[in-house]
Amino acid sequence: MPKAAIVLVSYKLPPARLMDWLRWNLMELAGCVPVYVVTDPTTDVATVCSRPPWWRFLIYPGKMPVFSLAKTANFGIRRALEDGCETILKCDPDIIFDGALETMLTTPAAGRYVVAKFHNVRSYAERQRPYRDEMATDGCISMTAHAWQAIQGYDERMYGWGFEDTEVCQRAKESGMQQTNAWVLHVDHPPWGRASGFNPNRNDANFNMPPRIIGSQPDWGKGL
Repeated sequence: MPKAAIVLVSYKLPPARLMDWLRWNLMELAGCVPVYVVTDPTTDVATVCSRPPWWRFLIYPGKMPVFSLAKTANFGIRRALEDGCETILKCDPDIIFDGALETMLTTPAAGRYVVAKFHNVRSYAERQRPYRDEMATDGCISMTAHAWQAIQGYDERMYGWGFEDTEVCQRAKESGMQQTNAWVLHVDHPPWGRASGFNPNRNDANFNMPPRIIGSQPDWGKGL
């Protein structure tokens, strides 16, 4: 039974970006935890070269007309829960852990969760020379399996990206949990899917949704 796992959402992302994430974090990962890679039904995982044996590709069921980071993240988190993982770190593919992985995997406990904060990167070419910016990101979150289950994951009413991570942290705090921060690198990258409307920025729309009622999402993470 794995004590910890990483959930990485890679739905319709170019394979090169997935392999970039692996290359940036390979030394830190070193096979220490399984990585649940949530991808789309059209992805031929056999073509993703050099994938390590500890990667577990999860094909999200059905076809999404518009991407939902909340639903895809929940799908991976739910699979890790069912496999008995005790700590689950949801991560975005534009993150370099930069020494923070151990903190994010070992700190979560009863009443505590970990949120990554950025050392912002000026450009893709300068990604190894970050400058410090006191900007928090909730896109890389680690909690115990019990905590993810108790708050029922991300709010699956939310589509696109934007505010879904902040909202899940708000519910964690409202449940009485305390937040610990860990510093990571955030890699600049070109937009993904925005021109086609597949991956829209819906921060304002998601922000204005009525608060989710406790216990209202019993089927979270089961997919479409």
